[in-house]
Amino acid sequence: MRRVIKIGVAVILCLLLVLIVGGMLFVESERLDRLAQREIKAYLERRFPMRVSLDGVDVRLLTGEFEISNFKIYSLAEPRQPAIHIDRILLNYSLTRLFKPSVSLDKLYLKSPRIRIIEEPNTRLNLTNIFSERNKKPGGKPFSITRVAIRRLDMVDGLILYQDEPVRVETSEGGLDVVWTFEETPERRYTGSVDLSALDIAIADFRLDDTVGKVAFQLYDNAVRLPSVDITSQQVNVKAKGALSDLRGKVYRFETRVNANVPKIKHPNLGEFFQEGIAEANGVFTGTGGDFTWEGRVQSPLMVFMEFPLRRLESTVRMNKDEVQVQRLKANLYTGLVDARGTLKFHEAERSQFRVEASGVSLRPQLVQLELEEVGVQGAGDFTGVVEWPGTRFTRISGQGRAFYRGKFTGFGNAEQAETSPAANVAAAGIPFEGNSRVSFRNERVFFRDGTIGLPASSIQYAGQISFQGVYDIDFSGQSQQAAELVRVAQMMGLSPDQAIEKYQIDPRGEASFLARLYEEAQEPHVTAEVKAGDIYVQNEALGNLEAGVRVAPGRVELENVRVQAPDFRARLTAQLRTVETSNQLNSVNLELENVPIGRFLPFFRAGLPVDGVASGSVSFHETTRSRYQGGGQVVVRNGEVYGEQLGPVSAQIAFQGNQVLLDGVQVSVAGGTVSGRAVINLDTQVATLDVRGTGLDLQSVQAVRTRTEAAGAVSFSIEGEGSVKAPNFRVQASAPTVAVKEYTFEQVQLSANVRGRKANFRIQNVFRGKPFDIAGDVGLDQPYPVNAAVDLEQLPIEPYLALLGQELPKLTGIIDGRIEVEGPIQYPDRLVGQADLTLLKLQVENYEVQNTEPVKISYTTGVLHIPRVAFRGPQTDFRVEGDVTLKERRPVTVKADGTVNLALLSGFTPEGTAAGQLQLNAVVTGTLDRPRIVGTAELREGA
Repeated sequence: MRRVIKIGVAVILCLLLVLIVGGMLFVESERLDRLAQREIKAYLERRFPMRVSLDGVDVRLLTGEFEISNFKIYSLAEPRQPAIHIDRILLNYSLTRLFKPSVSLDKLYLKSPRIRIIEEPNTRLNLTNIFSERNKKPGGKPFSITRVAIRRLDMVDGLILYQDEPVRVETSEGGLDVVWTFEETPERRYTGSVDLSALDIAIADFRLDDTVGKVAFQLYDNAVRLPSVDITSQQVNVKAKGALSDLRGKVYRFETRVNANVPKIKHPNLGEFFQEGIAEANGVFTGTGGDFTWEGRVQSPLMVFMEFPLRRLESTVRMNKDEVQVQRLKANLYTGLVDARGTLKFHEAERSQFRVEASGVSLRPQLVQLELEEVGVQGAGDFTGVVEWPGTRFTRISGQGRAFYRGKFTGFGNAEQAETSPAANVAAAGIPFEGNSRVSFRNERVFFRDGTIGLPASSIQYAGQISFQGVYDIDFSGQSQQAAELVRVAQMMGLSPDQAIEKYQIDPRGEASFLARLYEEAQEPHVTAEVKAGDIYVQNEALGNLEAGVRVAPGRVELENVRVQAPDFRARLTAQLRTVETSNQLNSVNLELENVPIGRFLPFFRAGLPVDGVASGSVSFHETTRSRYQGGGQVVVRNGEVYGEQLGPVSAQIAFQGNQVLLDGVQVSVAGGTVSGRAVINLDTQVATLDVRGTGLDLQSVQAVRTRTEAAGAVSFSIEGEGSVKAPNFRVQASAPTVAVKEYTFEQVQLSANVRGRKANFRIQNVFRGKPFDIAGDVGLDQPYPVNAAVDLEQLPIEPYLALLGQELPKLTGIIDGRIEVEGPIQYPDRLVGQADLTLLKLQVENYEVQNTEPVKISYTTGVLHIPRVAFRGPQTDFRVEGDVTLKERRPVTVKADGTVNLALLSGFTPEGTAAGQLQLNAVVTGTLDRPRIVGTAELREGA
């Protein structure tokens, strides 16, 4: 029976539920909306002392939505302007939750709410009048909802106005849960709490993301106590307790503890200037109405403010509605200390001001912060001054003070490297310095005045400005008793061409001075400078005194009035150079020379080139279009010298036409003859076209010939073709009617060569006593000038070619047949390798003749002539010989000989007189070619 009753009751309940739902479906929606609108207005005006206005209500029961449009609440004391104005309120709810004394909403959407807080004549805020007598029902007990839970609260474009000061408020994402109960006590107290769940809140310029926490409250007729406040967000964590002890008098006191991740606080005057740091503030918040005071202590292990890392920050603070008084702030900065005190004003009409003292602040981290890691400076600085700005607008900071600094230029980015690797840099010992300057701040710029940097032998002055965005404009001037000191400092700061200084061994030994301006324009660096330096040496050779003007801009370098002066010469240069990543290109040049020694300047162009002389003249050209030039000039060289050869006066006309440089009218006297010609150089391809001719050059006047042989004669030559230094392509012809070597005369001497790349194919021809000589081969044009040549011989007299060797050999004559090959570096004759395959070797000494009986293969290696065992026969002579003859240094000899030798043959090799007869010999010849020694056995037959 009970089971049947339960089933019956369940069926009745289901039918009742169906009837209710069906009734809802048939309720006329417009009538329900109007009913809801009247009931909301009547309930609120009956419940609270206010007037309510709303344009419409839309109730959608089945979807669980409730929408109110243009909702306004007016205070009875101020009926003209609404205290609360909300364009649209949208509530999402669940039906089952309506059967409790609470409101539980899935979502509450408020669009453009406007809440105006005003004071009524009884001095109470209109929103606190929930304890009015109207709150009581006839039964005497107050009616109250005990809970409002909103899973998601979206407030868009909200404003709270108090005393006509607007505060923007928005919320999103999360929700809140408010619970309260009314306690029937003489105090008539409400007790409750507010729980926040992942709510994003934006109040004015502050934003709190993912806000969670709980606020416990006790609401009295004229007081609110907050026993505990514990709120956490991404930006701040707040713990507090206290009370509004007098709502009418608006008196309050709270003890607070706040931890703030300052960079995450989305406030234009905080997050923008704080890059890192978590601050903890402990203090007491008291006040009456809008007049409040917070006193406490702020500290942080690390706070990065405007890129400056402040460590172990501590500060005592007193704050009110108008300002923050920092009674003392202490922090560590870059190994130094910072001490500040002053006042931060909240209103822009007033100026915030702080006095700052910093001492022992390391310079190195500041250079790294400015991306100047390569500047080798170690040291520390001090600052004393006052900074100020309007309100909290840090970007409009201004102030003034004085900075002091000391340290040394080391040439290294860190001190450890300078200490452990002193040998790696010529300036590792460091150059000490001291300096100071006046500093002022305004309009987002830092200004330097009366700046000085003192070095042991130099003094530098500077003034200028740097913007907060890094744009700079600084003027420098300096004097030095030792110019080398300024060069070393420039090297350490990465401002000088170290490679050029080391390559050319530039050494300024005198005094120096300079004026310079370093500035940024269109986000690119620019430099203008005027430099004077005395007693400049290049590769330990005195160059002279230098004066120069320099302008450097992106893609352009200008040299103005570069003057090099010495007692015996003068040079002046003005030029514009276009620079790109891949190449440099001259725009214009104006060069004047007066008695300039070529040898002193040659290291700047090609070190080691054996060229010297004194040059005078002028050259001027300018760029007409891209890489096309117009101009010219004339240069005269006196006392010229090339590869040790003395030259007479050299003159040349220079012309620039489009992409070509023309050298015309070149004429020079050398070795008793004349060399003339012309050259055309293509600037695009770096290819030169040459037509050079020489006549009447006396071989004995040529240094290279005179020191190696006694050759004499008059030579003519020509060089024609085109090519570059790296890839020449020229034809060389040289000839002489006769060339005399000692008492021998060569006729019809000719040299021809074809130069291709770095190799020349040559052929040398001559005639001696009607016998032609023809040798051909290849020779390299780069050191050590490798050669590979061969010559075929037929009945060739040997005496003139032995004379070419310049050796003091016995007086030999003879004829040879065969082939000779030679290979190796001409620059080092001792390393040459040669081989002679001779079918005939007929020698004559003192009219006594011998001849080989079989082919001979003689080799030459590292200056030693190796003779294999070979037999010679002649009158009363039949002997065999083998050994080595050295043709360098003291010319030692080691030769074995055995057989019968006519003494007349040996007399040519002995300086003591003559001999006759026959000698049976089995001996070794040692000593030198000049003084041979014979060791062995010898039997004289018919000798004298």
